[in-house]
Amino acid sequence: MPWCVDITEFELGQGSRLDETVVFKGVDDGKAEASRYSAEYNAKYNTAPTAPDWYMVASQPYFLTVAPTGSKVTHHVPVAQTDRASAS
Repeated sequence: MPWCVDITEFELGQGSRLDETVVFKGVDDGKAEASRYSAEYNAKYNTAPTAPDWYMVASQPYFLTVAPTGSKVTHHVPVAQTDRASAS
């Protein structure tokens, strides 16, 4: 089963909503890749000293025992795999 990171949208006066679930394959390498993704996402998009009126946050990775479904599920492909595929 996969490791996942949820991307949640927060908006002043509107509350929060799940925007997307990013799925990382693999038990061991999936956790490392999901942790890196979450940290890099938050470092890039959450740099303000206080919470703005609108922002998105990546959750800490979690292990899912049932495969997620729906239109807001993204299957993450690590950069290293993308580079290998384009080299073939």
